[in-house]
Amino acid sequence: VENRNKNLDLANTHMSHLIDSLPAFQWLTVFSQLLSRICHPSESMYSKVVEICSEVLYYYPQQAMWQIYALTNNQSKERATRATEIIKRALQKYNQRALVDGRDSNWFKAFYKHFKQLGKGLYEISSKDTGNGMKLNMSTDFRPLKRMLEDPKFTPIILPIQANTTVILPVGGGPHPGHVPFPDPLVTLTSIKDDIIVLSSLQRPKKISVIGSDGKTYGLLCKPKDDLRKDRRFMEFNMMVNRLLKRDITARKAQLHIRTYAVTPLSENSGLVEWVDNTKLLRSILRSLYDERKLGMTGSETKAIFEKLRSIKKKNVIASVKTKEFVELFKNSVLPRHPAVLAVWYRRTFPEPSSWFAARQKYTHTTAVISMVGYVVGLGDRHAENIMFDMKTGEIVHVDFDCLFEKGETFEWPEKVPFRLTHNMVNAFGVTGIEGMFRLSCITTMRVIRNEKESLISVLKAFVHDPLGEWAKQDRRNYGLDRGRQSVRGRD
Repeated sequence: VENRNKNLDLANTHMSHLIDSLPAFQWLTVFSQLLSRICHPSESMYSKVVEICSEVLYYYPQQAMWQIYALTNNQSKERATRATEIIKRALQKYNQRALVDGRDSNWFKAFYKHFKQLGKGLYEISSKDTGNGMKLNMSTDFRPLKRMLEDPKFTPIILPIQANTTVILPVGGGPHPGHVPFPDPLVTLTSIKDDIIVLSSLQRPKKISVIGSDGKTYGLLCKPKDDLRKDRRFMEFNMMVNRLLKRDITARKAQLHIRTYAVTPLSENSGLVEWVDNTKLLRSILRSLYDERKLGMTGSETKAIFEKLRSIKKKNVIASVKTKEFVELFKNSVLPRHPAVLAVWYRRTFPEPSSWFAARQKYTHTTAVISMVGYVVGLGDRHAENIMFDMKTGEIVHVDFDCLFEKGETFEWPEKVPFRLTHNMVNAFGVTGIEGMFRLSCITTMRVIRNEKESLISVLKAFVHDPLGEWAKQDRRNYGLDRGRQSVRGRD
């Protein structure tokens, strides 16, 4: 206990010094990690966290509020109350410093009021029951939200997109008093188009088209019944990986990176995902190629295969015999109907030789990086509707990160593979397959991750300090926390 108190005192001393010396935009780069600790048992440490978070909210209310708002809707009363305290403390700073820097407390009050109304409206869109319908209408289904956005008194609020919320850090060390960490001007929300598309996936998410202050249209996916804190933290992990890869000369030369996008929770069971334009699902690509070749399987044929798999699974024989039968069924019944064709899509989409080579190179690099990162954090459920391809660059884009920390091992058919590397994906690498560019990119990525593991572990620790709702359930709590802590400690 004595050592713990000494460490807390030392941490408080360092925090006090950093509060005075670091600019607010640098705290914003670790803002979600700070927010995950607002329920710290030490009162002195909690007060420091509140001081830092309120300072960030004071200087960057547009970016910070999109993260704090979800906490005000948290099921934990303590967490929600403390998040509200941060907002109140920021308002106090507006009142105290009004004469010094001219920031208007009345603006902040109106901003917060309109932000809550916007958040409530977006939550209603995501959770709207549509039955079997595939469309909604803003003017008829969400009239209060539409009227609010059209009101000239509505306070401008930025769009929760990556360009608006990602901090641009200065180059080089030392103080940077005039540094501008975000694009100027920021794109704010002006209206939402009437047509709202309801996607056919299980949770029935809704795609809205938002008009920005720059006149452009931006897509946002409103997802219900999903804790997007997991997706957001994994995206923050990926962004940290990208920064570390840029520091490494070998990775920088190869332009190794992961495609990222904004994920914004609104509560513990809903949120917004930035729509990635110019992409196509792996399933759609393969289905069209198989259809034109009269290959693939019908629904009834696929069902018959699964029945055979289940019958093998029920056999009272040793595991090695079952495995052999599984492999034979796959090789004899599935593979002949699903040959490797992904390389054909690349040749058709990028017909000019230099563009085809560049696209294939970007595909190989991005696949290698996400494969290594996915292995480290136990990412699963990488089916063909969770993998997309950029039709302009050829890069691979992964979505839906609900299945982290080896959660796939709990499925009816446990996922044993470290990452998805099917024959189709290897086919698009070119003649060298997994050798050459793919293997070298994997090695470089894993080397950077291992060398910088402390920085990456600090991002994952948010899962421990603010555990997911599903982990709190009795039947998942130990499993979820154990897996989360395993990833935080690092994997061999």
